[in-house]
Amino acid sequence: MLPSKRYWVIDITKGFETVFRKRLPGHISNQEIITILQRLASRDLSPREVIAASVRKPHRTNLLEARVDGPPRGKRLLIWLPECPDCKAGYWREDELADYPEILGDD
Repeated sequence: MLPSKRYWVIDITKGFETVFRKRLPGHISNQEIITILQRLASRDLSPREVIAASVRKPHRTNLLEARVDGPPRGKRLLIWLPECPDCKAGYWREDELADYPEILGDD
């Protein structure tokens, strides 16, 4: 049996509504996904907040800090920004996506 293809699914939500969803190839690294999420989240920050989240520690704020959660706590790897929880990315197997046509149809 061939291994299932994997994908990253990036979601941006406002309240309970998904306002953006994009499926990306699974070979993209965690760090690349973190960078994408940080860039997407920074659109809702002021210039001062972006600068404060970008300077070196100990002066940096945690507005754009990422968290990576994965098994055994969850079913899949999840990357999100705790201070901007509307931006998140999940790592999915292709066979899992079959139950979610709204994700498959995003290209």
